[in-house]
Amino acid sequence: SFISHDWHDLTAPRVTELKARGVPILCWTVKSAEEEVQARQIADNITFEGYIPKECP
Repeated sequence: SFISHDWHDLTAPRVTELKARGVPILCWTVKSAEEEVQARQIADNITFEGYIPKECP
């Protein structure tokens, strides 16, 4: 199982709880390098739009 969540709300308590339980966190839709930096602090995978990351971890 996993959840896919708006990247703007990745700090929501429920997302934090699920992450702590080992549930993979996916997020959408990241459109810049700045947004990517923030999203990668929590998300395990990201959906991008109009932006191509320089590196893929």
